[in-house]
Amino acid sequence: DMQIIQDFEEYQKSRSAFAQTVAELAARPQNTNDLIAQGVLDELEELLDDPVPSIKMSATVGLARVLSNSEALADEVSKRGLVKVFVKLLSDTGAYEKKVGAFALRSIAKHSEALAQSVFDAKGMEGLHSCLSHDDGSVREIAASALGQLAKYSIEQAQSLNHQGVTQQLVDCMAKEQDSGPKREALAALTEIAKHNESLADSIMDKGAGLYLIKFVSDGNVFIRRQSCACLAQVAKHGSMSASRVPEETIQKLIECIKDSDLSLIHISEPTRPLYISYAVFCLKKK
Repeated sequence: DMQIIQDFEEYQKSRSAFAQTVAELAARPQNTNDLIAQGVLDELEELLDDPVPSIKMSATVGLARVLSNSEALADEVSKRGLVKVFVKLLSDTGAYEKKVGAFALRSIAKHSEALAQSVFDAKGMEGLHSCLSHDDGSVREIAASALGQLAKYSIEQAQSLNHQGVTQQLVDCMAKEQDSGPKREALAALTEIAKHNESLADSIMDKGAGLYLIKFVSDGNVFIRRQSCACLAQVAKHGSMSASRVPEETIQKLIECIKDSDLSLIHISEPTRPLYISYAVFCLKKK
C-alpha cells in the first residue's frame, strides 16, 4: 500500500530532522539546560540504535555535545548503561563512527574520576587504544584526546593506560605523527599521565619521549610548543631526579620561550640538579 510506505518515509524523515536539529542546537553550550529540561536524553536514547545509520549518528553527536556540558546528564547516561553503546561504535569499520564514539566517551570521561571509570568498565580504553593506529588522522586525534581524559583524574587510571601499552603508543604517535592535531593530543595525554607521580613521568621518558619533547619545544606550531613545555614541566616537577631526565641543552630552549608571545608562562620552578646546576622549567597557564 503506497500510503503505508509514505507514512513510514515521513516518519523516517521526521526522526532524521529531529536528530539533526538537536545536534545543531547542542553545538551551542547555552542551549544545554533547555535541552535537558525538554528531556533530550529520553528523546535521543531510542535513536541511538536507529536502523538508519545517519539518524543514529546524528542522535549520538547531539547527545555527546550535551554530555560534554553536563556532568549530571553524563552520570545519568552512565547509570542507564549507555556508555557501552558508544564503545561499540569504536569497533565499527567507518572512520566517522569511530570519531563519534570517541567524542562521546571523551564527553563523559572529562567530568570526573567516577565517569572516567565507567568508560574503563565498558572496555572503552581498549577501543580507544585500537583507534590510535587507525589510518585516519582525525580518528587518532579524538582517540588520543579521549585517552587523555581517562588519565586525568587518578594515578590508578593513568597506570592502567601505562600497563596496557597506551603510553608507548602515545609516545609513538607523538614522535611519528605528521598531522599536528594527533600529535598535539598525544602530547596532552602524555602530560596528563606524567603529572601524577615520578614513576609515570619516568615511564614516559623511558619510552623515548624525551628527545621529541625537546625537539617540539622549537616546533613551528604554537600549540605543539605549548604542550611540549607543559609535558616537560610535569616530568620535571617531581624533583631533581625527574628534572635530570631532561637534557641540559634544553634549558636554553626553554629560556627562549620567555620571549615567545604565543606562550602564556606563569612561573618558573627550579629543582636543583645535584652538584652544579639549577634547572629551569616553565609551566604554562591552563586556560
